[in-house]
Amino acid sequence: VFEAWMDVLKASPSSSLILAAYQYWEAAAPRLRKRAEEHGVSGERVLFVNKTKSVSDHVARLGLCSAFLDTFVYNAHTLAVDALWGGAPLVT
Repeated sequence: VFEAWMDVLKASPSSSLILAAYQYWEAAAPRLRKRAEEHGVSGERVLFVNKTKSVSDHVARLGLCSAFLDTFVYNAHTLAVDALWGGAPLVT
């Protein structure tokens, strides 16, 4: 999945990969950014975001995305619906 995300980022130079900053993210962040660099993508384009204080803030933040990618293996489910409510186009 990560390689597919890197292919998308290479094809869309103004895009970023946004991941949830949940348990163990501080340990994972440097490794994922290094892997991005190995794929020819700036590690600065791999972002981690914390939980929001409210559902409305969560939906509004998703609306800032130019696209929401729903990937295979583990699909977004409710998060995809939240992205649509926020106004982000969904690619599945």
